[in-house]
Amino acid sequence: MREILYFIKSIFSQSPGSANALDYDSYIIDRIAVMRESQNLTFEEIVDTFNNEELKVISGRGQWTIEMVEKIYGKEALRKFKKFKKGS
Repeated sequence: MREILYFIKSIFSQSPGSANALDYDSYIIDRIAVMRESQNLTFEEIVDTFNNEELKVISGRGQWTIEMVEKIYGKEALRKFKKFKKGS
């Protein structure tokens, strides 16, 4: 687990437009989806987890809030829905 946290923190030492920053964005999006859909965590529990792990927010400023996680999760759900509709 420490190795994973070290990797995630090292990603944020990169500039916002770098490939590693994009990997971090994908990691966060996927992790939120898993935490909501598989682990049935509330947005508040996700926020608490991210802040306890000291994960930086995608923008790099401040701490995680419920509104941030809801927004990211909502965008991902919309993207999945549009992809599903195209396949229908």
